[in-house]
Amino acid sequence: MNALPKGRPAGNVQISADIDVSTLSFQQLSDLRDALKTMTEVIAGLVSQPRFERQKERRVLNDAGVFLDGIGHMVDVVDVAIFSEAKKRAATTDEDKALKFGIIAARYVDGAEDPGDVLAEIAHVVAGLGRGEPS
Repeated sequence: MNALPKGRPAGNVQISADIDVSTLSFQQLSDLRDALKTMTEVIAGLVSQPRFERQKERRVLNDAGVFLDGIGHMVDVVDVAIFSEAKKRAATTDEDKALKFGIIAARYVDGAEDPGDVLAEIAHVVAGLGRGEPS
């Protein structure tokens, strides 16, 4: 999460999520990615507020802000895992191909991935739509 450009206060906040995205269906991957995007936007909005900054060091997170930023980082890690899983997994139904397309395209639209790489992957997925070919 890129909410604040300057360094963070000392301290180590451990936040993690144990989820094996390889066990999720394309529908679940898409739904989870949608929820995580909302969470990212909410957390980014919160940590940019002055109440989550150190009083004397504007633009540096206080401890509560560091905690929220840690949650945001965890969300980002899972979002990248969803994107990676969607890219490598073959979609065999048109519904799964459409969901795969949406997951991959969203990373491009959000500016999180290199446009050339994403567009090449999207072209591959689109080429297989309606043909019964895995993508």
